[in-house]
Parts: sequence; C-alpha cells; structure tokens
Amino acid sequence: MEVMITRHDKIDGSHLLELTCGKHGAHIWVAPWYVQVCSLNASHRAWGGLGKRFDSLQAALAGYKSAVMQAMIQAAIVRCN
Repeated sequence: MEVMITRHDKIDGSHLLELTCGKHGAHIWVAPWYVQVCSLNASHRAWGGLGKRFDSLQAALAGYKSAVMQAMIQAAIVRCN
C-alpha cells in the first residue's frame, strides 16, 4: 500500500498531516498530549465528525483494524519521529 502525505504542517510543537492511500484519506493531528485521527469516509462527509482521540500514535494504531488506516497512521509515526 502506498501512502502519500499530501500536507505536513508543524505548528507550535504539533503536527498536522493529511494522508491518502488509494481512495481513502485521513487527517491526523499529533499534539504533545494527544492524537486526533479523522478518517475521511462517507460518515465524516455526511456528519462532519471530529474523529477519534487517542493518547499516542501507538494507541491510534491499535485502535483501527483497517489495513489502510493502519498504514496511514504508521506513515504518521515515521514522519513525526
């Protein structure tokens, strides 16, 4: 699976990443205190949800079963370290 990071901004010690993998997309906000993962799926487009909040990128990786989401979170781990 090829993950493409389409945006990576560093803001006051936090990272904002926009990632795509095939037809899937995600926004991942990595702050010093938490990680917010928003999968850009049909539910997000319909309801504008804020995604899921985790204590770390490792917890976020464990929180998703989808291989595509795991690949995007893994790419965020590599980019932010």
